[in-house]
Amino acid sequence: MTRLSPATGFGLIDLIASIAVLGITLAIALPAYARMIDEGHATRAANHFHAVLSIARVHAVQRGIRVTVCRSRDGQRCLYAGAWSAGSIVFEDRNRDNDRSPDERIIDVFDPTDAAPFHVVGPHNRTIIGFNPDGRSAGTNLTLRICDPSLDVVRLVVVSVSGRPRTSRDVPRGARCGADPNPPA
Repeated sequence: MTRLSPATGFGLIDLIASIAVLGITLAIALPAYARMIDEGHATRAANHFHAVLSIARVHAVQRGIRVTVCRSRDGQRCLYAGAWSAGSIVFEDRNRDNDRSPDERIIDVFDPTDAAPFHVVGPHNRTIIGFNPDGRSAGTNLTLRICDPSLDVVRLVVVSVSGRPRTSRDVPRGARCGADPNPPA
């Protein structure tokens, strides 16, 4: 008489239990993963604009001239309204008029895609960010807000009077950017 050995492998119950565990794990992990991706995009936007400001400041000190950052959609001329992340340029402001003349050299361009889908918004009364030859800011302290697509503030880029830019995650709870007249495309 031959003996039958018991069947080995997975049964239907084992398969259903495994799929249920996988489903629960994914339901918990996916929202956290999406938040992590959004955090990375916000950090990237803040770091890109921080880099633009740092480049402007370093260039001002190294060359011993006034350097200005202004909004610009075409990478050539300054605009005086809208989001900074819609495009910005860094240029040598040799005549110190806070506007780029055709003979003033462009040092760097902040492309709107560097911050997308986030955008950088500043106070309406600050149309330019200038750095003097000693590296100090040509104005008062400045706080730029990094906003997510729903206009919640997620990061800050702060420029002190000494000219030092820094990024911050210390955003007041419920801070909003308000209606942006020219959001990035």
